[in-house]
Amino acid sequence: MLLRMLNVLHDNWVGIILFMTLLTFFAWLFGYVLNGLYSYKFDLASCWAGFGAIATAAAAGCGRWWIDSRENSKQGEMPQGRMKE
Repeated sequence: MLLRMLNVLHDNWVGIILFMTLLTFFAWLFGYVLNGLYSYKFDLASCWAGFGAIATAAAAGCGRWWIDSRENSKQGEMPQGRMKE
């Protein structure tokens, strides 16, 4: 079961990162509106930390893909897409 979940994450990491980015953006927008209309004390800097974490995850995923495709695959062959069960 754990391998199945990891395979889903591995196969859809770009969509997951985009979804996390949108979720963080809407949380930031919600906090921004509440700060302006109702003087809430929502820390907007926390959302920037979230964007930084998401960007780090995206960079790590792209770096892994680049290393796999360049160093671990034969010329003209796609890297293996699934983890071995």
